Amino acid sequence: MNKLDLLYQNTLELQDLLDGEITSTNRQEKIEEITALVNQCNKFTFSLTPPYSEEEMVMGQKIIAMNQAVEAKLKLLFADLKQEMRQVQKQKKIHTIIYQSI
Repeated sequence: MNKLDLLYQNTLELQDLLDGEITSTNRQEKIEEITALVNQCNKFTFSLTPPYSEEEMVMGQKIIAMNQAVEAKLKLLFADLKQEMRQVQKQKKIHTIIYQSI
């Protein structure tokens, strides 16, 4: 399997992982898996060298489209994480105020 095929497979795996359910209980594990896959994809991307065949160009276009979908899903994941962190901060403030008034 060449580097472009490996990049394609890793991108598919990343997309599948992001399509799966990510909950507060499994989020840390999923983020670690996502980080590892992104690092592998980056490694394969930077190791690609031109010239590219027509077949490689077509596969590259597929990878670009998948990457755009992955990026959108990652933005949603991190937006959810930020929202949850804000909620935790609000709860912390509420608890602090309650305990100070006691």
